[in-house]
Amino acid sequence: MKLFKDELVHFSLSLITGVILWGIFGSPLLIFACLLLGFFIDADHLTDYFYCFFRLDKKIRSKNLFNIVFHIKHFFTPEFYVLRSRKIIVPLHGWEYIPIFWLLLRTLGNVFGINGLEWAVIAYIVHLSWDQHTCAGTWRSYFFVYRLKNKFSYSAYRGKASH
Repeated sequence: MKLFKDELVHFSLSLITGVILWGIFGSPLLIFACLLLGFFIDADHLTDYFYCFFRLDKKIRSKNLFNIVFHIKHFFTPEFYVLRSRKIIVPLHGWEYIPIFWLLLRTLGNVFGINGLEWAVIAYIVHLSWDQHTCAGTWRSYFFVYRLKNKFSYSAYRGKASH
């Protein structure tokens, strides 16, 4: 239920951000950009899921490699793959990406004539803020470099790493 609530919050806040930006800048494409950065960014959890899946017992892997029901059930149960692998990778969740995304979106906005595209990064900031508030064990948890430095350790993510 927590996952559903979190995703509903991500979707709603991204949609609201997109509608506000559309109102300010006049491009409905900003709604899509906000949904991409604020909601669909969670597709990077697939990295964590498959990291765990390919480390399961060979018999379980072989039996379920093409079992879509198995994958959907376990992907939407983060406890399955996070607690089993003891890793939090989520490669696109990182505060340090904000200026990179802003510059990339500004460039794309200029190239394609989408006024205000760079401000879709607000949806990403809102996404990370929600995750930071509801999931993180430490203020460092949503810095990709911190997770990398700690080998994506679940303990470090929870704030129990040796520094």
